[in-house]
Amino acid sequence: MPIRRSLQRLAPSAAVAAVITIVAYALGGRGIGQLLLFFGGTFTVVSNLIRFAHVAPHRFLTTGAAVAHIGFGMMIMGVVASESWDTSERARLPQGQAVEVLDRTITYHGFIAGSEPKDRYALEVGSLAGGASHSGAIRTEMTCFTLPNGQLFRKPAILRRLTGDLYISPEEINSHAGTEALELPKGTPVDWHGSTLTFERFEMGGGDHEEMSVSALVQLARDGQTESLVLPLRMYGGKMQGVAVQSQLATELSFTLGGMSVEQGVIRVGAEDASAPGAGYMLVEASKKPLINLLWFGAILIFVGCVIAFVRRSVDRLLDESTAVHQAKGTRSQRQSSAVSAN
Repeated sequence: MPIRRSLQRLAPSAAVAAVITIVAYALGGRGIGQLLLFFGGTFTVVSNLIRFAHVAPHRFLTTGAAVAHIGFGMMIMGVVASESWDTSERARLPQGQAVEVLDRTITYHGFIAGSEPKDRYALEVGSLAGGASHSGAIRTEMTCFTLPNGQLFRKPAILRRLTGDLYISPEEINSHAGTEALELPKGTPVDWHGSTLTFERFEMGGGDHEEMSVSALVQLARDGQTESLVLPLRMYGGKMQGVAVQSQLATELSFTLGGMSVEQGVIRVGAEDASAPGAGYMLVEASKKPLINLLWFGAILIFVGCVIAFVRRSVDRLLDESTAVHQAKGTRSQRQSSAVSAN
């Protein structure tokens, strides 16, 4: 009979866990072992939620174990869903063009000027309904650069949502596919893609570790407005390398100082127009990790459950000590009363 009563108490939790597991299967969850683990985690969460609902209104400090077990069950669910049922897709992202990837639109906006040597690249993620230009689109960034030992460091862009996270990891970056080589003689305007570039002068300066650097000051005129661009040439790994500088007047334009002839007063500039056909692109791997947030929520609940249990034990210890003190005082009073009666 006790076993039968226990099974009757567990039946509602098992039924709810089974329904949730069936829903997970309908949404793409596969694998017998994975589904069984997911059912076990769900059952743990539901049964301890019921326990918490019964106990919390009357004895909240005794809910520590239930809260911790809810967290443990959530962690199991999160691990199974995010590691076993994730989906991934590789995509080529031409700069400035929205591409559909995993029910999203991703737009690659190119290199973020001034982020070197830990190069960062801008992305915009939107919904298919609104496109990348939709008001709900989110701008994010990823990092990709070469370490001193020659290894490539990649830090993905992560779009966090309650139902799961979207990871966008760079695999290959071609920032100069649409770059044109321009020669700018000092003081001579050069027209390019609706803009006028005029090289004005060189600027010398020191760099990191007292290594030399040089910059070229270039005036950009466009639609009746002008701006000054300082194009640096810096020492990296024993070589002079240019750093891409993005225009503020026309954000689709960027310029990189590639070389110079001081005697002739000429500089060579790589000019890139992200809106032009054949501009730079990035190869990425996008992956969805469903329910991964359950992993973090579960860890938090385990901590909270441990704190509740610690508080309960501390309170019980204080009550035991208080009871012992009162009992000791009562014993002494009884002894004193007995002594007075005897006298």
